[in-house]
Amino acid sequence: MGFSVSEDFVPGCLFESWCNHYDSDCNNGESFDCYGLSLFTLEQMSQVCEEIKDYIGKLKHASIPLEEQSEILRWSENYSSSPTEAEIKEANSLLVDFLEQYCELTEGIMSLCPDCEYISIMGP
Repeated sequence: MGFSVSEDFVPGCLFESWCNHYDSDCNNGESFDCYGLSLFTLEQMSQVCEEIKDYIGKLKHASIPLEEQSEILRWSENYSSSPTEAEIKEANSLLVDFLEQYCELTEGIMSLCPDCEYISIMGP
């Protein structure tokens, strides 16, 4: 059971959270890699979702640093050198929608199989 997102559309905040909560002990000492099979315990993935929910709150309250906002604009494919307030708001809204769906789907998968040992992120 799973869902798929092209690596081109994985926002930096989600990738960073995966890296932060990745435990190489359950992955033969390897580091997180989008192109391999990366295993997370359900507890680790719950931590990822909680971290992402905190980030969603920051997005909703417009408390994202400028350098991160630039990344969000690139992710939303808004390459304007001087984005308008409306473009920034739209990019944040798109990212909020994406991240909320990610958390909802991930937590839904975990609730269907609460006895599973791992959840994986794998690619490409």
